[in-house]
Amino acid sequence: MTGGKSAAAILIVIAWIGVTAGQILAAGKILSAVGVGSPVLWMIVFTVIFVGYTLYGGQYAIIRTDILDIIIIFTGILAGLGTVSGR
Repeated sequence: MTGGKSAAAILIVIAWIGVTAGQILAAGKILSAVGVGSPVLWMIVFTVIFVGYTLYGGQYAIIRTDILDIIIIFTGILAGLGTVSGR
């Protein structure tokens, strides 16, 4: 691997660690706000789930999950816009 490719690979890994950490933090805070358990408990649970799911299904499983995430996000945005414009 050349120097540029190595640097790019390292930056991608660092970026994905940040994205994954943000998702775990958000999941912990959201579920603790519902009133079930502490944020730290949920962060541990979701870390185990994320790591297990990735180890079991690999990159293909992550891509399938991302597609489902996109559908859920756009559905939420459209529902929110419908609610706001209906006022």
